[in-house]
Amino acid sequence: MPGGASSGSSNRVSSRRADSVSLPLVVLLAVLSATPARGQDSAARALSPEELFAARTLVFGSAVRASVDGRYVAYVTWDPNGRLTEGALRQTSGHWSLFPSGLPRGFAPGVEVWVLDLETRQTIKVNTEGTNAWAPLWSPRESRLVLLSGRGGAPGLWAWRPGQAPRRVTSRPLTTDYYGASGAMAWMPDGRSIVLATAPLEALRERAAPPPPQADSLTVEVRPPPSDSASANVGRRFAAEYEIVVVDVETGAVRSLGRDLDVDWLAPSPDGRLVAYAARRDWSKPGGMPYQAYYELLVRPFQGPGAPRTLSRDVPIDFYGRNVVRWAPDSRALAYATMGLERQQGLFKVGVDDTVAIPLAPFAPKLRRLSGAIWSPSSDAIYGWGGESVWAYDPRTGQGREVAHLVGKRIAYLLTTGTGGACPGARAPGAGGAGVR
Repeated sequence: MPGGASSGSSNRVSSRRADSVSLPLVVLLAVLSATPARGQDSAARALSPEELFAARTLVFGSAVRASVDGRYVAYVTWDPNGRLTEGALRQTSGHWSLFPSGLPRGFAPGVEVWVLDLETRQTIKVNTEGTNAWAPLWSPRESRLVLLSGRGGAPGLWAWRPGQAPRRVTSRPLTTDYYGASGAMAWMPDGRSIVLATAPLEALRERAAPPPPQADSLTVEVRPPPSDSASANVGRRFAAEYEIVVVDVETGAVRSLGRDLDVDWLAPSPDGRLVAYAARRDWSKPGGMPYQAYYELLVRPFQGPGAPRTLSRDVPIDFYGRNVVRWAPDSRALAYATMGLERQQGLFKVGVDDTVAIPLAPFAPKLRRLSGAIWSPSSDAIYGWGGESVWAYDPRTGQGREVAHLVGKRIAYLLTTGTGGACPGARAPGAGGAGVR
């Protein structure tokens, strides 16, 4: 959805929000609003209370995703009738909060995965009645969907093709946390395997701990005020252990890539050689924003032995609902955006063989509320945006220049081709081979 262009620039800029979540959502809403109910003509009519309250609600934090051929859209909704219930959340020793079926905290019983066929206008519920399902993800090669479901009483990875029944990929229990459903599960570029950060096997098989005994009388515990160092690391007491695993969707074979704490995001490199991930290390460091999360950005080989290597430390990132770390299409570097206080905000590039990130400058104050960075298809430029401006940076030097300015409009998102951006599209000409829409 182009919003306009600056004079002298062939780059077209979107003035409406169209990120990896909301662009398919716009398509979805447009189709649903234009599709008459079965057995009804297209004339406007009032909804009955029964119809109104039976409407399915999209689940916050779950991405709406389109298939590679653009025909299908997958999304997650709540069951409007509230028919599915479960027991109480259980806290495992690994600090995972899960419902008995393995549904993670943040969701509630009754989440369902639906697919909209944009050609036939039909909607298909992928999971069976009476089961939870979440984290749908289309193959980068074909119209094949994987999802997580609690069908059978244990969470697992399922695969589905249009016109076929879903099948369980592996008997190994697998799940994600609430936000990991959008950021810590991804297809490998070959379209054969899934990599995800899951609760370890022992956490998924552990029974709920009994409630603590009730005291016979009222007791008071007096504690000293926390020191700065204690308050800075208060979140570490609740760190959950994750296992990064690779699942072969064809054979069901599961291979572990290792474990780490609080893995909130991961993504394979476009060449499939490495997996990058972000592990949360601290909350609310002194001098920073309250409740700001600080991450370590790491890479590890996808095949063969090799320990993870740290690329950047103490990185203040907000992954919730955002995609702020991106691989270069040539798989040699990553770009990321930092959040927090104004002095903590910025754009950075780090090579997979580097230990020091290069700041992308100048980072104008008008870019503070940026959504992230986008690479050109040839990896020779990084684009950052915010306010009325779009900036292009040289990844080798970190130096940038303003390439577009829209007076009176707020630039919400940029789209480019391939792995550099959020959505596929026709390549647009631009300096240095950049394709920006």
